[in-house]
Amino acid sequence: MILALLALGMTPQPGEVKTFGDWMAGCDNGRACRAVALLDENGSSDWTIAIDRGAGLSDLPTVNYRENDLPETCTHYDIYIDGVKQPLDLASACPDGKTIKLREIAHDYGPYDPNLPAILKGSLMEYRLEDGRVAARVSLKGSAAALRYMDEQQGRIGTATALTETGSAEQAPLPALPEIAAVAPTRPAPPARLNKAQIVKWQKQAQCDLAGRMEGAESHRLDDRTSLILAPCWLAAYNAGSLALIARKADGSDAAPAPIARDLGADGTASKAAPVIAGAEWSKASNLLSSYYKGRGIGDCGIRQIWAWDGQAFQLASAAKMDECRGSGDFIPVWRAEVVRTGSSQ
Repeated sequence: MILALLALGMTPQPGEVKTFGDWMAGCDNGRACRAVALLDENGSSDWTIAIDRGAGLSDLPTVNYRENDLPETCTHYDIYIDGVKQPLDLASACPDGKTIKLREIAHDYGPYDPNLPAILKGSLMEYRLEDGRVAARVSLKGSAAALRYMDEQQGRIGTATALTETGSAEQAPLPALPEIAAVAPTRPAPPARLNKAQIVKWQKQAQCDLAGRMEGAESHRLDDRTSLILAPCWLAAYNAGSLALIARKADGSDAAPAPIARDLGADGTASKAAPVIAGAEWSKASNLLSSYYKGRGIGDCGIRQIWAWDGQAFQLASAAKMDECRGSGDFIPVWRAEVVRTGSSQ
């Protein structure tokens, strides 16, 4: 599928995220979108919300209310926007998860979150306790522009399903997602392993800060003939980089740089000797390689990526990013592919 799109000059591209005041929005290549509230720079915002919407005609927006500080006991909140109480309250916020549990929405509210129209028009959301005290705030400055951007990316402007500018136009057809023919081992076998001298050689070629360090080195079977080797390369305050190699011989004598078809986190400063992946993790259960680069220690910004092995290279299966380090843990999806399992490469 990817090769067919390339031949037609229709190479799919990752989506773009944009900041609108105290909000950020973006969509992936399949037009699934997310808008998130950021902690505003004036300190008047304490919590965040995220609004998700798929690209299909029948896909409805969902509002997810997030709290940054878990209460010690279950607490009821009423929601006010610009001083006006909203129809949907938060039945309880309990210390068993970061997502506030919503009361079931009554049918007469319709399919949308009944607070959404006010979110579009408002400037400040407040969570108030039963005695009227304000427990937390969310800035809504930029929410309308962020949701309009979602409408634009999904081709909804001027259609009946738009959130911001409705009309009678027809929505644009959905783009096809890239397809990855992923492979995995079909029989148990030990992975190829490099000795210390081999790993040090590659670490030096890649100009790794941790050249000579073996602690944390890993080997994993990708398919019946190929192994992945991850070796320490650099270590920072809240990130670590791993050198990624592949090998087909058991002794690793044919080791080579792991081919990664697309890495949205690469900043151009890493050595070209071999790819270096931040926060690399291999899942044996799913046969997927993941990366998590934190923009700062609390993990509210950065980029997450997942790759699938197709027998020749690691193809990007999903990616989500958050460019603003302003308190939101809801990364925005920018890339998505369909992973189809086909067995092992020959």
